[in-house]
Amino acid sequence: MLSHALRQAPVPLSLRVRQRQTNRNMNISFNCTLCELVIQESTSRIHGGLCAQCTKLSPACLRVRRQIASGLDPFKHTIQLYASEISKLSWSISGGYFGAIGDPMFESLRLYRFECLEGCFDFDRAVDLSPDVVDEIEDYSSEVKQRYSLQDPISQIFKTVAPSINSRGGTVFVGSWGMGPEEIALSIKHLNDRSLFVSYLSACGITEAEVDRYDTNDPENEQGA
Repeated sequence: MLSHALRQAPVPLSLRVRQRQTNRNMNISFNCTLCELVIQESTSRIHGGLCAQCTKLSPACLRVRRQIASGLDPFKHTIQLYASEISKLSWSISGGYFGAIGDPMFESLRLYRFECLEGCFDFDRAVDLSPDVVDEIEDYSSEVKQRYSLQDPISQIFKTVAPSINSRGGTVFVGSWGMGPEEIALSIKHLNDRSLFVSYLSACGITEAEVDRYDTNDPENEQGA
């Protein structure tokens, strides 16, 4: 009888309070699988391990962030995707100008083609190449957390495909929308056959000396001196 009475005895209030507090502590010991935000067990269970904010991301963004959470380097993958698309497009380029144009910091680049180029980039004359693919690439580049520039790695990719494109009369370049003809000419000079560089100089009415003043890699030319 005594053991039965003990089993039926009510749990003291203080013990119930401690038990509820323990349960609450256990409920917040989960992290969102994407952003590491601490979330409740019920939230994790309902949203498949995600916090409420991450469930609002687009399917493409979710896919990218899951890959990054699994160890993918977004900057290296961005370069790989550009390299693949530039190589693919290069086979169809015959004549004209083919290159990448972006913001002044070169954190984002899109691929364009011009039938002719006489001076600065003209958006109305630019043909946007592979916009859907570039949108996907930008899903990765937007996840790079450290400061970066795509100018040098993308220039190296264009330098690799330049001989084939040059042989078909095409010219490659990498620039930004704010560049003047001298800066564009410098990119053309570094990436292409010299005859194509000279042709661009003639079309713009500028000299090589004017272009070289923008070459920060030239030890004899210190800008701002």
